[in-house]
Amino acid sequence: MKKMVYTIATFVISGSIVTSVFADQKITSKKSPTKIEMSSLKTSNNKKNMHATQVLDRTDLRVGFVDSYQVMGSCKEGEKARKEVEEKQKEYSAAIQQEEQKIQQAVAEYKGKANMLSEPAREKEEMRLMKMERDYKASLQDKEEELKLEMQIRTEKLAKNMDAGVKKMAKEQGLDVVFDRATGRAIYVVDSYDMTEKAVSVVDKEYTIKIAQEERAVQQINKTTVIAQK
Repeated sequence: MKKMVYTIATFVISGSIVTSVFADQKITSKKSPTKIEMSSLKTSNNKKNMHATQVLDRTDLRVGFVDSYQVMGSCKEGEKARKEVEEKQKEYSAAIQQEEQKIQQAVAEYKGKANMLSEPAREKEEMRLMKMERDYKASLQDKEEELKLEMQIRTEKLAKNMDAGVKKMAKEQGLDVVFDRATGRAIYVVDSYDMTEKAVSVVDKEYTIKIAQEERAVQQINKTTVIAQK
């Protein structure tokens, strides 16, 4: 079996980090080989993005683990998506190589007749070749961006479906928390561990205390000022 080399990329999906499982894709180009890489995006704080070390000290927890990278890469939807992206990559590579061949042929033809051309004619031909080169580079960049976007869209869809499947499985298995080995995030946390409302209450209480302290400080300053004026 051919070993696939994967580019692991992360995307923010509803506040959670997910991992891309597409094989390392690049548009083959003799002049401008370009490896498409997607930068990692940091997740925002989320009530379910607790790290394993924050809850594993509880002895009564039923905890499960999954490898999101393996799940998305091995499931039928992931295999289908990867195959389709690879086919698109091959299609784009073939188109780019055709453009390269046209440029190379045009350059060869120009070199063969350059000495017989007048100065204005040579300048015109050189301008035409330069335009062909610019168009080629623009086409290569466009196709790379299209392939990158395609990978991102498919990865996000895969991640959402995986999360939904993991949550359903966790409920059926009676698990409290399910962690992702690939990222360390909690894919599923039972609702009874949701401390959001309590956190809001504590934050509001601290804010009220702070405002009261500031008001007392202002009153004290005003009182001191009045005494000094007398």
